[in-house]
Amino acid sequence: MRLPPLDARAVTAEQMAALDRATIQGRGIPALALMERAGREAAKQMAAWWRADGAALYGPPSGTAGVRPAPVRGKAGAKKPAVRRAPAGGSVLLLCGRGNNGGDGFVAARYLKGAGFQVRVAVAAEEGALSPDARTNSDACARARIPITFLPDARAWGPGSEVAIAARGAAFLVDALLGTGSSGSPRGAIAAAIEMAQECGRPIVSIDIPSGVDGATGEIAGEA
Repeated sequence: MRLPPLDARAVTAEQMAALDRATIQGRGIPALALMERAGREAAKQMAAWWRADGAALYGPPSGTAGVRPAPVRGKAGAKKPAVRRAPAGGSVLLLCGRGNNGGDGFVAARYLKGAGFQVRVAVAAEEGALSPDARTNSDACARARIPITFLPDARAWGPGSEVAIAARGAAFLVDALLGTGSSGSPRGAIAAAIEMAQECGRPIVSIDIPSGVDGATGEIAGEA
């Protein structure tokens, strides 16, 4: 198919796939390099948005306001409040799938941590199911001491689950579950992760496209 004009600001899912192929095969730029750039730029935009507008619009997550610090004794025996330094940007929960959209999410996690956010990653798949490039960036997150939890069972995403509690306490969530190549209704752990994110009451930033939205038609077949 013909590639879109160079000045195009929006492309279809089919055109995006063609651009990826042309960049990787035609220009010899490795797919991992594209993933690194995508995740890095996404993280930069998220951090800028949260600090400029997001924090003021959405406020602190539940359970973070009105907490009284425990007293500790100073040198002279007087009680002083114990101050626990919070991350400069707050906490972020990244929801990743097994494919390259999830790989973008792993990259974004590293850069968000570098920008001063406390990050953790929840993966709606088995560890062994990751695509090769996603696995490379999952390993990079592990080396960066970013907590990663693999939750392939849909029941692990329920309202009272540990990941749901973490979502309610996050400044915002990052949706890197499904990319522009997905179609049809999300199933299993992916569908459960989308539902959990919708119900947590915190803002959600999607990489590429909201998971569950068909990249070719814009239709929503199930959860999105």
